[in-house]
Parts: sequence; C-alpha cells; structure tokens
Amino acid sequence: MEFWEQADVNDFRQGFIWLEKERVYQCLFCGAVFAKGVIYTVQEDDTIREDDTGSGNGGPMMTRPVMVDAQCAARIHIRQVHGSSFKALVGISGVKNGLSDLQKEIVSLMYQGHSDADMARMLGNKAQSTIRNHRYNLKEKYKESKLFMAIMEELVEQQRAPGEEFIHFHSGLTVNDDRVRVTEKEKQEIIDRYFKNNTLVSFPKKQKRKLVLLQHIAARFEKGRQYTEKEVNEILEHVYDDYVSIRRYLIEYGFLDRTRDGATYWLNT
Repeated sequence: MEFWEQADVNDFRQGFIWLEKERVYQCLFCGAVFAKGVIYTVQEDDTIREDDTGSGNGGPMMTRPVMVDAQCAARIHIRQVHGSSFKALVGISGVKNGLSDLQKEIVSLMYQGHSDADMARMLGNKAQSTIRNHRYNLKEKYKESKLFMAIMEELVEQQRAPGEEFIHFHSGLTVNDDRVRVTEKEKQEIIDRYFKNNTLVSFPKKQKRKLVLLQHIAARFEKGRQYTEKEVNEILEHVYDDYVSIRRYLIEYGFLDRTRDGATYWLNT
C-alpha cells in the first residue's frame, strides 16, 4: 500500500494515518477512510452492568449507536474490524513484518500475557528453554530494529532536497501526530502568508499552520528567562490584536508554561 511509505511507527501502532492533502484518516490495514469534518455514527459495544441486571454476572453484550468525529471513528474501526493494531500488524501476510510464523505465534501469546510454561505447552509441549531463547532473540531483534531505524532516518534526512528537511518542535509540545511533520519550505511559506511586517494578519484554524506560527511567535521569548503576565502581553500585543488568544494557544500547545497562579511565564525548550 502506497500510503505505508508515509506512515511512521506511531501511525502503525495506532493503525491509521492522517493524510493532510486528502484531509482524511486512512486505515493502514484495509484502506478505509474517515474524512475530517464528517460526523460518523458507529455501533459501540456496551456490556450491561451487574447492577442493571441483578444477575450477579455481567449482562449480555449490547450495542448502541454513537456519533463520533473522524479520528475516533478510525480508532473504533481498528478495534471492531481488525481486533487491534497489534493483531493486524502481526497478521500481515508473508514476511513484511519480519516475523516467521512461529514468532508470530509467540509474540501473540506474549501479548496475551502467557507465561513461558503456558506458551511451551500451547506450542506443542516445547521446552521452556526454547521459549526463553525465542524471547531473547525477539528482544535482540527489537534493539537492532531501533538502530536500523535511526540509521535510515538519518540517511533519508541527509538526502532530502534543500527546504524539504522537517523542522523540529520542542519536546514539550502537547501534540504528536502528522501535524508536526512540517518541512522548512512549508514553514517559510506559512510565515510569509500570515506575517506582514512582523505582524500577524490573521490566525488560521488549521492545526499545522497554528503550530508553525506559534513556534515563530515563541521565538520572541528568551530561553531561561521568566516573564510576568504583563510582560508576556506586551510582547504579544506587537504580534496580533487578539494577544489573549495567542497567549492561551502558546500555553495550550506547550510553547510557554506558567505557574499555577499565572504570575510567572517561561519558554518551554
């Protein structure tokens, strides 16, 4: 599937990817799409509680229609159609996930919480030492894959054309999804579009653009310095008329932090 090339580890772990151009969340396993801005009606499982039935046991599994946004619909799709992203990843045909059939069985049993003794019995009365050896090999494979991932990411980054390098956001950012995948070229285009003479002419609704502009605005604050709310407001007043909203967004997305009483602000790095 072509969109696999755009997916990172977090995308595969959640089972779907956000495609900015198409404005959809797409399932990585079957290609189902969920469009941003559309409200979906899905059937959610709902087990009747003991106090609802008086039976002393959990009641029958019921379903009820719920209305959810596109991202939530994608999460429910993964659970209801594919069982879980883990189950779907392990079940990928062939050797695309790098696991032999036996390794797939072992990681599935490990995921379910079975002990070595249980797994040895369930896999045809194998020796527990054999299971322990497979555990060890899988852990080594995991270590190797992390190193290989780091090597390939550095290689891809080095081979990007000028302006195609991804910008880096600080570690305290409160979002971690496709919205933070912004190239230097995209960043400059967004800044040029929304800033005139160092003043913000409008503030966009799209999250990716917000993050770029907030990062640009946050650069006006000095690392390691503490500010009063009045000082923060004085800086932001020169950026945008609605400086209160900008201040709120800087806090909300983790660019600035403050004490609980709001008396002191500082730049997150």
